[in-house]
Order: sequence, then structure tokens, then C-alpha cells
Amino acid sequence: MTSKGRPRDAIWIDFKEVKGGTYPKAECKHCHKVIAGLTLRLKNHISNCPQKQLNLLESEFDETESHGIINENIDNTNSPTSSTSQNHPTHTASNSKHQSISKFVGKTTSQDKLALDVQVSKFVFATNSPFRLIEHSEFQKFVNMLRPGYKLPDRKAIGSTLLDSVYNSVVSNQYQILKNKTLCMALDGWSNVHNEPIVCITVTILEDKSVHIVHTISSEDNSHGSEYMMSLTIEGIKKCAEIRCKVKSFVTDNARNMVKMRQDLASYDDPLLSNIITYGYSAHILQLLAKDIHISDMYGRVKQIIKYFRNVHFVQAKYKQAGGKALVCYVL
Repeated sequence: MTSKGRPRDAIWIDFKEVKGGTYPKAECKHCHKVIAGLTLRLKNHISNCPQKQLNLLESEFDETESHGIINENIDNTNSPTSSTSQNHPTHTASNSKHQSISKFVGKTTSQDKLALDVQVSKFVFATNSPFRLIEHSEFQKFVNMLRPGYKLPDRKAIGSTLLDSVYNSVVSNQYQILKNKTLCMALDGWSNVHNEPIVCITVTILEDKSVHIVHTISSEDNSHGSEYMMSLTIEGIKKCAEIRCKVKSFVTDNARNMVKMRQDLASYDDPLLSNIITYGYSAHILQLLAKDIHISDMYGRVKQIIKYFRNVHFVQAKYKQAGGKALVCYVL
């Protein structure tokens, strides 16, 4: 109690007064932060003081541990007959304290770690990120803030066991989606970023128009001739048959090797390949048609006009004021 006036609020138990200055100040006994010595300010601070919450948890944990030691000593001193009936309430009280603190402790079981490892791997694969990302100090800090008890896998695990696990899971799930579905298959070849020849086979489910990759082939030293593409097509159709889905149509671009391959496929003697409709990409056909009727001189003039509207600022501003949109010159 102060020498004069009303008694000091009980909140001051957690603070000590800081002398000096025009206005009274107080220092928190838990986190040592100095704030204005107003009762409302003190109450707001103590309700959000993280150090006090931590101290309360530690004291509760210590109390729980001490209760366990006391109960153990009582069990050792009492006879087995008497202790059976007398110590049950004590154990119940101890367990209740353990339950009250368990909600503040995040545990990572082996099943939790495996699930987290797989999800982190999916993030790396889906974003096409380098495997060394998970070993970056800032990423590790971020994960540690989210789940302090979780230890990230290293990039070797990401690129081996976890990659295989995620791949097998995705393939298995895709097979379940494609099972008993009617499909349109497409095949195309190109070069990847390393200039390696790749052939990709995809299927489209006719009901919902969803597209799925069923096979990718590194053709290496194989020329993309009609015979080689034919063998890959038959392999892809048979692979779909293995997972109980039916290919009813087949589409490719209109390159000469693909046209020849579609003709061979239509005459191929195999019950699995019968009644499959083959055709070329409509967009590719229109592009070839546009090339045939393309007038180079007209294309150059159109290109010159577009450049004029793009490069002369005054004309460009007037064009936009009139509601003009972006000018694009398509290359055929």
C-alpha cells in the first residue's frame, strides 16, 4: 500500500517501479520491458507477456514432475494392497496435469515426419525448384518457425527415396482416375532445355476434358521416323489397356512422319487398335494453310504499321485514347 491514497493494484506484483522521470514507469519482472506505470497499460502487457506464459508453463511442468516423484515415493512406502485403492486419485490428478501441458507441446511422430517430408518434396517438385532449396538457411528457419520439432530431409533424400515415393503415388492415383475411361491419345516430340529429344504421350478423358501424361520417352539416338513413332504409339495404347481404359481416337501434328504413322496405324492388324479414329491437329492444319496463302509483301507492310503505332509515342497515346488494344503481329 502506498503512503497516501488508495491501495496499489495487485498487478504491481509482476512489476517493479522505475524511479526518476516526470511520469511513473514500471519494469516487467518477467521480460524486463519498461512501460508507463498506468494500471491499464500494465494489465494489457502482462496478459500478452510471452515470458510470463513460458514461466507459467515451466512452473506447471516442474509441479507435475514433483507430483510424480512424490507419488512414486508413496507407492514404494505403502503396501501393495493399500496403495492400490489410495493412489488412483493421485495418479489421476498427475495425468490431468500432463494433459494440460501436452496441448502446449508440438510432437512430431514418425508418421507425421513422413507426411511432412512427402509434402515438402511435392512442393519442390511442383515448383520445379532445385533440391538444394531445402538446405537454404532461410527456408530452414521458416520451417522451424512453423514446426520447431520437425527436421527437414536433405536434398539427397529429396532426389532419391522421396522422389520415387511421390512419383509412384502420383502414377497410382492417375491410374485410378483413368480406369474404365474412354480416352483421346495425343503424341508429340520436341527437345527439352538440354536439347535432348523427347517424345510425350498424353491422354484426354472425353467426359471432363482433363489431360494426363501417361508416358515420356527419351528418344536419344532414335530418329523420329514414322516406324519409330508407330512403335511408341502402340506401346502407349497397350499401356492404357493394362490399366483398363480405352483409346478411341488418336491425334498428332501434320508433319510428314506423323501423317505416314497415322496411315500405318489405321491399317495395322491388331484388335486392340481397331476402330481408333486418327486425325491431325486442327490448329496445325490451319497454320499450314495460312503459310500456303501467306503473302510476304503484305506481312511486311502490316508489321511496319504496327511498329509505327508502337514506337511513336504521340500516335500510341492517341490510339489508346481511342480505345485501341495491344497490337500483336503473329508470326506464321
